[in-house]
Amino acid sequence: MSAEANAAIDAPEKLPLIHLYIDETGSRHLDRPGAQAKHGFDWFAIGGLLIDHEHEEGTKQRLQALLARWPQIRGPLHFTDMRAEKKGFSWLGRIGDEARTRFWSEYKIFLAGAQVAGTACVIDRPGYAARGYGKRVGEEKWLLCRSAFDIILERAAKYAQHRGRRLRVYYERADCGFQ
Repeated sequence: MSAEANAAIDAPEKLPLIHLYIDETGSRHLDRPGAQAKHGFDWFAIGGLLIDHEHEEGTKQRLQALLARWPQIRGPLHFTDMRAEKKGFSWLGRIGDEARTRFWSEYKIFLAGAQVAGTACVIDRPGYAARGYGKRVGEEKWLLCRSAFDIILERAAKYAQHRGRRLRVYYERADCGFQ
């Protein structure tokens, strides 16, 4: 580690920020599976984006430009809805193939140009149940978010430390942090 990084660790308030925007998907209860997805897997996941504070405004501007080109988008960019062409993205199923191809191309260009890192923890519900976690009751009852949240925060903290940054976490803001 460089002398500058060591000096910054000694004065952590001077470290630059990295923001982690996270959200979850699926039921956090081991005994209550979520809605059945097309792929058939039963999981709980927490995932998100890490973005350096100084890159956030430029990324927001690029997102606003994408949204301006596609005024049909009126809500968060939930990939599951986008891919399934459901809910706020049902319009994707009603536009022609050429327009749909153009949308996905522009979306991929936006993602490829974003100066972010992705992180996630996905927990297989049947695997956890097979390990006996489902037998716990009361205060010992296990919520899948307990493991996933700890894991994603530990990974993000290690990433931030490796890059000589402080970590700021925005929970359940992954879908509104850039809108």
